[in-house]
Amino acid sequence: MSRHHPRRSTRTRLLAGAALLAAGNPALAEDDSVVQLIKPESTVRLGVGWLSEDDRRFGQYSGAKDKGAYLLLDADYVKRDDATGAWTRLFGRNVGLDSRELRGEYQLQGNFGASVEYSGIPRNEPVTVNTGLTGIGSASQTLNGTPLRDVQLDTKRNRWTLGFDKELPAGMDFKVRYIAEDKSGARLFGRGTADFLTEPIDFRSQQLEATLGYTTEKFQLVGGYYGSAFTNHNSVIDVTTGTDISLAPDNESHQLFVSGGYSFSPTTRGNFKVAYTRGTQNENFFTAPTFPGNTQTSLNGRVDTTLVQAGITARPTRELSLLGNLRYEDRDDKTPRVQFLDPSAGRDGFNTPFSRTTTTATGEASYLLPIDLRLTGGLDYEKRKRSVLSVRQASWREENDETTLRLEARRSLSQTLNGALTLSFADRDGSDFLPANNNANPDLVDPIHFADRKRNKVRLSLDWVPMEALSLQLVADYAHDSYSLRELGPESGRAQFLGLDANYALSDVWQLVGWMSFDDSKMNQTTQTAANGAVIPLQNWEAQLRNKGEAFGLGVRGRINEKINLGADLQYANDSNVYNLNAVIPASALLPEINTRRTTLRLFGEYTLQKNLSLRLDLIHDQFKTNDWTWSGFVYTDGTTAINPNTSSTLVGFSVVYRMW
Repeated sequence: MSRHHPRRSTRTRLLAGAALLAAGNPALAEDDSVVQLIKPESTVRLGVGWLSEDDRRFGQYSGAKDKGAYLLLDADYVKRDDATGAWTRLFGRNVGLDSRELRGEYQLQGNFGASVEYSGIPRNEPVTVNTGLTGIGSASQTLNGTPLRDVQLDTKRNRWTLGFDKELPAGMDFKVRYIAEDKSGARLFGRGTADFLTEPIDFRSQQLEATLGYTTEKFQLVGGYYGSAFTNHNSVIDVTTGTDISLAPDNESHQLFVSGGYSFSPTTRGNFKVAYTRGTQNENFFTAPTFPGNTQTSLNGRVDTTLVQAGITARPTRELSLLGNLRYEDRDDKTPRVQFLDPSAGRDGFNTPFSRTTTTATGEASYLLPIDLRLTGGLDYEKRKRSVLSVRQASWREENDETTLRLEARRSLSQTLNGALTLSFADRDGSDFLPANNNANPDLVDPIHFADRKRNKVRLSLDWVPMEALSLQLVADYAHDSYSLRELGPESGRAQFLGLDANYALSDVWQLVGWMSFDDSKMNQTTQTAANGAVIPLQNWEAQLRNKGEAFGLGVRGRINEKINLGADLQYANDSNVYNLNAVIPASALLPEINTRRTTLRLFGEYTLQKNLSLRLDLIHDQFKTNDWTWSGFVYTDGTTAINPNTSSTLVGFSVVYRMW
């Protein structure tokens, strides 16, 4: 709820205070305002908020979702020991909500630092489910085990972070960070195409990162270890009617890396990184494979990833700048290929290890012409190589490569106007297509990033300060995609974006900010499928997909007098999805347009009782409206329905803010 930043720096205030004292005016040194500048500030905010209506979307990630009262509590305690240079920080934000953050930190400058942090991360599903399913959130579930009733699904993550850093002799330093996160609850799930289930969430994730660094005037080197482990305490959903369903298995990964940089000269610097990662997944199957001769009890999954990167930047003259970068990543899937199932139509019974290598290269040159025009040219290259699948549902491609040429002109058009025009031309192709071999259409391209494509893109950016009080920034993008035509797959695409930001100082104490954006993306593609079961035979479907969005925001901040500060923010967003299907299909199979709108208004006022004590009033009104048909009217075979509701709610908060120096 609070917008207070957890790591508010005191560096600016210390420098400002030192400058005043250096002026040699003892009267200023004794002034209270100077004391406030040279000492760190601690604050406490305590109050109560009231939500007018139940609104799970408003409180989706904060926890303020049910009508009623909430504790508003933020605290930031900062203390510095002038004798030792030790800093102590205690921080709390949204302490009265499920999204609370707590942090404690101790740092002895030039020696060591330690911290502990807690974060609560809720997610309240806004969709309301009406179902007879029992066992929700557990590993044992029964369809229609009880009469239909409304159910709300939630998940909650509790994350703990421990950190320690130590300065070592000879320009070395050591850092370690450990994160442990538990996630619990239930989320939307299903079986096949019609049965409603919930996924039971009982996860434990752990991460450990340790680095040793070495720094000199020209050379920086960091080496270390990064590891992660995931544990799912539920391996299967036991459904009392039908087939059990396996859940995400336990897995872990371990990485060793080294990275660094070297300054060959004041104008030339190189950098590099080398990393090796091994990921494994060896959890036992909950049901042993029954295929004759198969003795494996787990996948024995293993993926080894090697990363090598090197880059250099140089400025041989004042006018010329150069950049080059190479990156290679090899994702080698070493999971053994084993036959787990009896062969049947459309499958061979084997698992499918999948490896991929990606090579990228970038070169760029920038030159400043005498007319104060900076020209930049760049060339980007990317090559991807993939495993060839033995069973293919659609046309498959082993390799893709894409080359992009970038050109930019940047210039100060006047004393108040700067502008840049950027053009890019990208061409993607690759190896010959391998046809589908699973009784599917051999000409279907899926996924679309396999397809040959030419992309032309232009960007215009302007930065204008027509007067001292007003600044404007404009960005406009246009991109067009054309695909090499095959019978089925993508055909053409287009994307447009326009964004405008403005900042206007109405006076010394009042400021107005505003922004707006418009985007419009289109994609034409063709696929082949059957509609309405066997009523309509296999046929081509054409879709002219379109997504349109518009959004704007307006904010004002100001001070009526020395005691009263006011502010307001208004945000509006509208998103539309259009499908435009073209095929011989029944009217019930047509997809109508989806429109979603959200409007949020925030108001606040703060009254200063004395220099370190103030009263604050906040008001937030949020309104959401959608005609999303993907939920409305759909009924699962067990009778379950779900609805994405329209909502409107208001939160009013009153709090006391106390500051200490």
